[in-house]
Amino acid sequence: MPRMWRLDRLRWGITAGVALARRVYITALVRPPVRPQRGFTLVETMVTLAIISTGMLGLMAMQLASVRGVQNAAEMSLATNLAASALDELTLVDYATLQSTGITSFPRHYDKQGADVGSTASNIYFTVTATVQATGGTYVDVRVQTTWKNELSPAANRVITLNGRVRQRGGA
Repeated sequence: MPRMWRLDRLRWGITAGVALARRVYITALVRPPVRPQRGFTLVETMVTLAIISTGMLGLMAMQLASVRGVQNAAEMSLATNLAASALDELTLVDYATLQSTGITSFPRHYDKQGADVGSTASNIYFTVTATVQATGGTYVDVRVQTTWKNELSPAANRVITLNGRVRQRGGA
């Protein structure tokens, strides 16, 4: 509401000429007293909402990045465990069998939780492969590789590789 000017009578004590002790009233424009402002303007409210919204978007982006990081870490941990399990299993296979016939139990396929699903399942997420390279000496090199889907970039797969050696045991 615009400030209104009001007509008011100011009392001035003017002494002049014949009317020495008379008081004269003069009419003048007087500005109304300024009241303290209450509440916020629409512009102030909109600026505040814009600042808060920007901050909330930043927090949401950080939360999303955190969730993705935790998911990637869990997948990488599971893939590493699957590869380590396969490598441990291969170290128990007889040296002569590895050197001559190779590996017949790979590749293996697992779902997102790490359960073995077989090669014909539709929910294959992890694939574990193993290769054996005979060195001609007293050991064979074993390479176990876990491959899984990259959900952020479906065209590329993620890979973890573990290398190990199986030594000839005993006096064979």
